[in-house]
Amino acid sequence: VSQSRYRGKGIGTSLINEMIKREKPKVIHGITRESNEGAITFYKKLGFTTTLLENFYPDGNAIMVIKQCE
Repeated sequence: VSQSRYRGKGIGTSLINEMIKREKPKVIHGITRESNEGAITFYKKLGFTTTLLENFYPDGNAIMVIKQCE
């Protein structure tokens, strides 16, 4: 999550790419609310796939984002 004044500057992309470069994970995953279209778009641009998690929250669905790195 970032403040709106920092969005669109490539900071999040740089952080994810640097983490992959340094840590060499096999897989990365995260969870966000289905309504968080900005986060979902961000992760998709980085090559993450998405899976719907119905009723994950008491008041709605979630999306799991997954990226295979190896």
